[in-house]
Amino acid sequence: MPFVIAALMGALAQVMGSLIGRALLALGFSYVTYSGMTVATDFVAQQMQSSMNSIGGEIGSWLRFCGVDIALNMIISAFAASVAIKQIGGGLTKMVLKK
Repeated sequence: MPFVIAALMGALAQVMGSLIGRALLALGFSYVTYSGMTVATDFVAQQMQSSMNSIGGEIGSWLRFCGVDIALNMIISAFAASVAIKQIGGGLTKMVLKK
């Protein structure tokens, strides 16, 4: 009986080590992806804001009044959130460590 318990404990320790390693690896990739997406979306948002500010006259006033700049910022933020959620959710199931 002690042999069976020892064998089960050894198997459990091996599986937990692999699972923890996969989780840490997935979190690392998720963090790098999220950081990169944050930099990219901030750059795009700045470029769009400067383009919106450079539009003058009645058209620029009308676009700002309609909230086009806010809508574009929401779309960029939703895209960044979507990438982050997909990376965190799928990171643990899709990554396989091979020896």
